[in-house]
Amino acid sequence: YWTSRFAFIWFSDFIRLFPNGVLYQEPKAYVMFMLKMMGIFGLVFQLPVMLMFLAWIGLLKASGMKKSWRHAVLAISVIGLIITPSNDWFTMLMMILPVIALYLISIFLVQFIEIRREKRLKKL
Repeated sequence: YWTSRFAFIWFSDFIRLFPNGVLYQEPKAYVMFMLKMMGIFGLVFQLPVMLMFLAWIGLLKASGMKKSWRHAVLAISVIGLIITPSNDWFTMLMMILPVIALYLISIFLVQFIEIRREKRLKKL
């Protein structure tokens, strides 16, 4: 919700380019834009939960995540640029940078899950 005001400022800057232009605001378009923006941001911030689940079922290893962090950063950047509802740089950065940070934090969370699994298996 916080980044949407920057997206609207970016969109409204186009009105200045066309002196005779008129802004027609439709409530449906506004609501759909806000739902898309909040939905995409909400979905993206589930990354640590998804990665921890994959580690919990044994499909993901922290060592593999550490090895391929550069590829992950590139993929996150490209996907973030594509799925961001607006084309302003601020909203794109607010999508990309936190997700990269979440990925890096997820490496340590996955490592924690692996350590817990090893301790549990040693007890058995």
